[in-house]
Amino acid sequence: MAVSYEWDVESDIDGDIEHNHVESFSRAANCAEESDSVVLVRDESNERDGRTGRSWAYIDKASGKLPEFFENAYGSPTGFRVPKRFHEEVERHLQKNWTVRTYSIGNGVIVWYERSHRCWYGIKKDAEGNQIGDSIHASTRKLVEQHAAEKWAKPKEG
Repeated sequence: MAVSYEWDVESDIDGDIEHNHVESFSRAANCAEESDSVVLVRDESNERDGRTGRSWAYIDKASGKLPEFFENAYGSPTGFRVPKRFHEEVERHLQKNWTVRTYSIGNGVIVWYERSHRCWYGIKKDAEGNQIGDSIHASTRKLVEQHAAEKWAKPKEG
């Protein structure tokens, strides 16, 4: 049995998923739009049957990290561990291309991710670090802060 890996950028275009397979995480991250998903695809194959299995490891949008294990088409862990080299590839790209800062705002913690001064987004997290609700995307940190202040402000006490 042969195992191969490839990166894929999944885009939802009017309800249809379009795929853009690329050779590296850096390439996938650079061509992905905000709403796209970046995934490492694991294929199993043999000479007689061709491809015999496929599983996926989606980049977590909140952390920018790969999961520990691949998942099947139903979202269940397969038991196949994501190879260390792919975790390292993602980490190298993030360290080189992203600045990450954490701020408290309203009733949560916002983690700001900046990519080459082009893309900012905030993620509201609870005390355990779990994402709460949708993230906020904008072209500048100031706009993200304004949206977060409006959307996630502490409730007024009466």
